[in-house]
Amino acid sequence: KAIGIFGYSMGANMALRMTAADPEIRAVLADSPFTDLNDILSGIFNGVLGRVLGAKFAELPVRALVRLADFWNERLFGYRFAEGSAREAIQRIAPRPLFLIHGTEDSVTPLPMARQLFADYRASAESRANSDSSRPGELWIEPDTEHCGVYFVNRERYIERAARFFHEALSARETIPQDASANDQTPADAGSSANEARSGAGPGPAPQSNGRLAR
Repeated sequence: KAIGIFGYSMGANMALRMTAADPEIRAVLADSPFTDLNDILSGIFNGVLGRVLGAKFAELPVRALVRLADFWNERLFGYRFAEGSAREAIQRIAPRPLFLIHGTEDSVTPLPMARQLFADYRASAESRANSDSSRPGELWIEPDTEHCGVYFVNRERYIERAARFFHEALSARETIPQDASANDQTPADAGSSANEARSGAGPGPAPQSNGRLAR
């Protein structure tokens, strides 16, 4: 059976990490993912402290706050922010097909994060023996669009492109890398949406999420 997975926001990161961990997943679509939790929190703290202290004085407190949050997160929930890195995971996905979707005005997960993830994926794909795959990955950037907003710009186009991606990706016969770790851990989803199709398919501690897998 051919299995594909889809997620958005936090769910997009979970989808990337699940794909990296499970060689049975043949394709992944990630809408508005982020690089890792350190980057997300740094952006949030920078925004808040920048308004209060000014950008010039915000950098030092931000670093301290992120380290403190990371420490307490490990104490309370058992994992470090670095363990939720999509950058590390995405390098283990190629040559399986990847489709990233992002809006240019995303204020939650800024566009440079999607560009970085796509660059990491392409670099990994090019380093593999079958990097001449006809589907080296897709990056759809929608102008003037906020976080997870591409679907709402044109729902028919979004559905058509997503369906075409999964149809082509899951119909193709590609070699699936066997170096994915079944013990890869995913941080719990604190309410962001994720789409996951197999009951119990996610690695690590069971994330609090729901959704569907494209087959």
